[in-house]
Amino acid sequence: MSSTGPAAVLEAAELCAAAGDHADAAHLLADALVTGPADADLLRALAEAQSAIGWDGCALALLAEAHRTAPDDEAVITARNASLREHGRFVEALAVLGTTPHRALRAGTYADMGLPVLAVETDPTGRRGLWWRTGGPVAALRARRRRDEDEILTGLVEAAGPATRTPVDMPALLTRIVNGTDQDRDAIAACRASVEHMDAGRPAEAATVLADALRRDSTHPLLLRRAARVAEQLDRLAPALALYRRITVDPSPVAALVRQGTLLIRMHRLPEAVRFVEGLPAETARALPLRRIVATAHDAAGRPDPQTMAAWPPLPVEDLLGPLATGPAADLMDATASAADTLHRARRADEQGDEQAAVDVLTAATGDGDPQILKELWGRLSRAGREEEALVRAGELAATDPNDVDGVTERIMTLHWLGRTREALDLIAAQPAAVRAAPCVREPRSYLYERHRLPVLALDAIGAGPTASAWQRGRRRLLWWATGGPLWMIRRRMRDADRAALASWQADALPLLSTLDATVPSATAAMRAVVDRQVLDRTTRTLYWRRVTVVAVAAVPLIAGLSLIAAGPAASAVAGHIPVIVLLIVAAQVLAAVLGRVARAWAIRRSRRAEPRAVALTETLALLGELQQVGRRNELRWRRFWLERLERIASAVEHDLPAVFGLVDADTHRRLAEGGQGAARAVRQLKFLVAAPSSADAWRRVEEVLRHNAGALATGELGRLRRAAAVAVPAPLRRSRRAVAVAILRMALFAGLPLVAVYMAQPWLKFSGTVHDWAKVVGLAWALLYVLLHLDPTLREKLGTVLAALSPGEQRPDAVARIRDSGRSAAP
Repeated sequence: MSSTGPAAVLEAAELCAAAGDHADAAHLLADALVTGPADADLLRALAEAQSAIGWDGCALALLAEAHRTAPDDEAVITARNASLREHGRFVEALAVLGTTPHRALRAGTYADMGLPVLAVETDPTGRRGLWWRTGGPVAALRARRRRDEDEILTGLVEAAGPATRTPVDMPALLTRIVNGTDQDRDAIAACRASVEHMDAGRPAEAATVLADALRRDSTHPLLLRRAARVAEQLDRLAPALALYRRITVDPSPVAALVRQGTLLIRMHRLPEAVRFVEGLPAETARALPLRRIVATAHDAAGRPDPQTMAAWPPLPVEDLLGPLATGPAADLMDATASAADTLHRARRADEQGDEQAAVDVLTAATGDGDPQILKELWGRLSRAGREEEALVRAGELAATDPNDVDGVTERIMTLHWLGRTREALDLIAAQPAAVRAAPCVREPRSYLYERHRLPVLALDAIGAGPTASAWQRGRRRLLWWATGGPLWMIRRRMRDADRAALASWQADALPLLSTLDATVPSATAAMRAVVDRQVLDRTTRTLYWRRVTVVAVAAVPLIAGLSLIAAGPAASAVAGHIPVIVLLIVAAQVLAAVLGRVARAWAIRRSRRAEPRAVALTETLALLGELQQVGRRNELRWRRFWLERLERIASAVEHDLPAVFGLVDADTHRRLAEGGQGAARAVRQLKFLVAAPSSADAWRRVEEVLRHNAGALATGELGRLRRAAAVAVPAPLRRSRRAVAVAILRMALFAGLPLVAVYMAQPWLKFSGTVHDWAKVVGLAWALLYVLLHLDPTLREKLGTVLAALSPGEQRPDAVARIRDSGRSAAP
């Protein structure tokens, strides 16, 4: 071989490398160096071949030997500097350049280290972009940064210590390269085959090829890197990270370290990604790609303070990778191939229109608890409307890795679709800080808050604008304006109100849920969600319409002021009517407040009519819980309050519940109406027992009926509601025509008496025009009201009902007492 000369060997090796046969190129070069003298060009070419095969440590040793052989060879210096920079050994890369200028190489090293000022001052012509980024013509900025960079560079040099050359047994190294040619050929062939399979859309075959190659050689760095890359492309992140961790080549290229950091970020192990970079040697951690990993992790976490993020409890990465690191690498790729094949068969069945067959394929493969299969199965079940089954699969996924952010997100969304908001929020609160900070957890959390009319909490959940996704930034902008925009004091008050509403819901619903569990021992999560959702909707809807009323009242003087400003000179004409304008503004504000209350009452009534079962169940459970306080039974104010509750229950089951079913046939409509009326009568019969009980047995009968109805409403077995037969009402006595005529004359007399008195007194009292007009209006109003009360004796009760609907909300007697006590204690 040596008779051909180094030039011929180098040419042959270049041809092999161009064809991708780096193993043959390395064999030719190593054989020539074993049998011949050391040649810098051959050593450099051999180092390039070893680097392409994955033996980075051998490549660095060969370049060091080439540099020792030809210390002034520019090609060797350039190659060694570039290789050391690729491996994050920047101090040694600078030492290789020595005292010679090498401006471009030195500036490139500084740039890779994140020292832009030193880079631009070393090579001003080649780094014009850095010149503008470091201050441009403002030399003072650049001087300050240069002092900081000098300190960083000095610290890195001191940390690296003096450069020492580690002796390398070159004959042994070259012999190992020659003897390992077949091993390298097999690894290259397997990697090339896997690339072809992936390009052709055959991921299972690609993983199988690599698994077979890893059975023959489980330590080859090229195989391990390619296997990790394939696993990463197939979204098998934990196996990919475990394969990267198996690579024993030292030092690892910065690109391989970046891949590991990227995997940690994709797995949402954000603090671990930062700690991984910080745990590297100081000079390696200065590499720009690794610094971008740290910046990306901070962005994904919502840009918390570095101290806050450092204090987050670690997520157990090693526990997750432990089972994957102990078994053979070939088994990881076998599992990858099996999962890829299962997913391919499921998607093929889906393309053929057989969704159930796809679900069956995935279900049959869940025996091993593969996270990727479970995620795909959860998605298909969710899209098919099978949320309960999807929640079970999400729980199985959580068992494999409780901190898997995708699994947490899947459970949050599934619980939301099932209406189990409390469980979704509790699940978020139970997660570690690093999981709660993940974007895919912040987004559904924000959606939950916004869905339930808590806009400030939704805005806070999104986090900083630059850290949110593109479509989330649009939502954040809308929420920011909706919560006051630049008026931060409004947002602060709204935030306090949102938190108070959330706390009120959680406090008000818990007693009801406890009563439900005690009343219906077989209560399911879906039954609990009916009650929980009703209380939450009532609380947030009330808060929302209160805010609307406040905005409407506050907008009146604002609109008036803007109108005066827009009027310009014409506004001086009303300067003398300021009291009248103020009076009109106050009247408009009062009208806006009244209309706001009317709108709130209408909205709450409409929501109650939309969910009559939830309303009846919630009111029944509340009444049962209040009846447990025996001391309240003797207080008439509580009895009056309980009568109101019973009426709300009766109204819900009598009118709203049958109306939910919409248009049905005549017979079904009649039976539903009769059933609702019978259930309402049974509830109304309890009113007398509550108002005037004759013994302790009356309270027992009330509780028995309420418990029975609560069970029927919770389970949805509405036919089990207690009913009461209609009571025969005697026909009213027929009055004589004379009695009817007398009643009409009496009504006309008393209704028209004030108006007649006004007209009769006018000739003597001489009322002014305005007073006379108002007197006639009062007389007409009295006549109208008297006639209406005569025609409908229940009109007074109806007016009281309307006024109660316009009241701020349901006032429990104990709440009223607390308000009065607090006012009394505040009095001087």
